[in-house]
This record gives sequence, C-alpha cells and structure tokens, in this order.
Amino acid sequence: MPSHRPVDHLRQLLVLCATVAARSDDGNLSDEDRDALSLAGQEIERAWKTLATYAAEATGATVDTEHAGYVRRSRARLPFFLAEDVPSNEQLEELFDLGLTIRVASDGTICLSGSTALLGSLRFVGDIDFCEYATASPDTANDIAGHVDAHARRTVTPLCGRVKVAAPLKWSRTVPAEWDSSQTADLGRMIAGGAYHLKLDFVVATRAVGTVEATNVALIVGGARSDRAIMASFAAQEVPVAGHPLPRRLADPLQLGRYVRFLVRQIDEYRVRHPVKALKRALSLARIMLWPDWHERLLHLLQEPDGALAAAITARRELLRELGSREATGERQATVTALRTSLDTTIKDLEAARSGQDGADTSADAWASGQVQPTLLAFVDMAQDLIATP
Repeated sequence: MPSHRPVDHLRQLLVLCATVAARSDDGNLSDEDRDALSLAGQEIERAWKTLATYAAEATGATVDTEHAGYVRRSRARLPFFLAEDVPSNEQLEELFDLGLTIRVASDGTICLSGSTALLGSLRFVGDIDFCEYATASPDTANDIAGHVDAHARRTVTPLCGRVKVAAPLKWSRTVPAEWDSSQTADLGRMIAGGAYHLKLDFVVATRAVGTVEATNVALIVGGARSDRAIMASFAAQEVPVAGHPLPRRLADPLQLGRYVRFLVRQIDEYRVRHPVKALKRALSLARIMLWPDWHERLLHLLQEPDGALAAAITARRELLRELGSREATGERQATVTALRTSLDTTIKDLEAARSGQDGADTSADAWASGQVQPTLLAFVDMAQDLIATP
C-alpha cells in the first residue's frame, strides 16, 4: 500500500471531484471547473493504476493494463477497491452466466452490480443485481423489445415477473398477467422514441445464494440518450464481464464525484429507516475513499446476525409472499411451485445460519439503535464535513 501522503492527496482529489460535481447538476461547468476536473482525472488515473497493482498482488488477480483501476479475475473485470469483496471465482462464473441469460441485447456490457458485487465480504445478499449497457437505435429498438418479449414468455427459470420502463417515462407490466404482443409493440415504440432505462425482475435458483430475485437494470445507450443512460448508474459499483466494451472510464472524475455524493446522500437518507442498506452504502464509500479503519468497522456490523443475513432473510420472505400471489398456469405454474419450494428451503437454511451466530438472540431494534445508528451518524457527519455535500 502506498504511503499516507499519496493516499491523502488522492482523497483530496476525490473531494474536489465531488465538490465540482455538486455544481454540475444543472449541466453547466465553468472553464475553471473543467480544467480542475481534467487535471484531477489525470492524477486519479495514475493513482488507480498504482493501486490496481497493489490490489492484484494482494488478491492474486492480474492488472488490467488496458483499463486504469481494474484488475482481472476469472471472467470479471474488477475495480481495484472491490477486489477483496467480490464473490469467489465459482460464484462469479455462475452469476455471469445468469447475467448473460437475462440480458436484453445481443451485444453491449453486462455487469454484476450493487450488494452482490460485495458478496465475498457480505456473505449474504437479498437479491442479485445486474446492470446492462445495451446499444440501441431506432432500427434496433424492436430487437431489444423482442428479447424482453422472449423473457416475458419464458416458462422456466430465470422466470420473469415484471417489466418496467423507468425513464424518461413510467411504464410497468406484470408477467404474464399483463403481457401480450401489444406490450412488445408498445415497448419497441418507447425504446425507439428515447426510453433509456428498463428494469426486468426475475426469480432464479442459484448455487451461489440460493433462490432469490434477480434484477437486470438495462440502460439503453446510443445516440442522444447515452449521457442520460450512463448517469443512471456508476462504474465504481459495477463488475463487468471481461471482453465486453466498457461504457466509460473508471477514473472519470465527474462520475466519481457524483458517485461519492450519491453515497453520502443515501447513507443519510437510509441510516434510520433502512440501516443495513445505509451500512452497505457506507462500506462502498469507505472503500473508494480508502478509509480502511471505517471499512473494517462497517463490515463487522454487516456481518453480525442482524446485518446482511437478517436483510437477506427478510427479502426472501417478501419474495415468497409475492410468488404466492402470482397467477400462472401450465408449465409456468410448475416452475413457480418449484421456485416456492426452493425458496422456502433457502429461507430455512438462512434462518439456521442466523440462529447459529453469536448474538442472534439480541433485538434487531436494539442492534440498530445501539450500534448501527451511532456509527452511521458519526460516519456521515465526517463525510459531509469533508465533502461539503449540499
């Protein structure tokens, strides 16, 4: 690991990026801000290359010499600061196969995203998240709609339960109850007209995390919509499949600044009503800001019985109730029945794992108020003072 002085300077650069990003929400940047970001981006990229070398040596990965800040392991291209947190190679292979199965375009990039990218450290997750960057034009919009239609008509796992258009308009259909050929045509017209943010929800049985909901957030890039689509996610929270094109640089200074601000806002927003989610956001911020002491403290809380494990159980109980409310017939009904049985087994296994952990008999509310809230408050206060997030 480099000495404190270079690391402190890198943090200062990230704070600068966050400060400038706060002034860019209206889409306008002064020439002074652009120059500052350009210089910061060059320095960050050099630092990312150095830190990727350290991460590769520490984790047995290899440095991705073509993309600053990434290391390679299995089929994964990993941001260096996630190299210690990602799933095992066997889990990565299964998860990437799943992601390639549920994508909506034949080309583009599929990424493991969110909490699942931290599975190696968290040990338990409530769902599996993917982010797909799918290239589209008016001529290929119907191709994407056709892929979505194929998912909606599937009667085996991964079983699709809902298709949404999240931006720039709101449109949602449950599957199969509200899905027919007219929905496919509507979706094709929306994509051709500029829709850039789709979301498909599936249920799947996996070896890695048992039976769970798997979500593909498909961001449609190409033409004028690309900038808006790319801003809907962050490279720093994604693990792309190697061999596919990257939609942006990991060291992009404006994206990094926006990501840091996003994390600070989310920690503050969720620290009371959804403390486990806030802890995960805080863990991501501690990683990217290179705060190892905070990382260990936050991870310890997430690994306690009322942390990620309890949240994973709650998410699956909700999914079991939802599966029970879905109408289906024929082969699809047989698949739903099998998934409910498998999901019930997953829940029982997780509950057994929780009962076997020290401290499992404590009150979740007492854990949240006595340990998590003070930690998150201290962390977010420190981050807000440093980053001055408006």
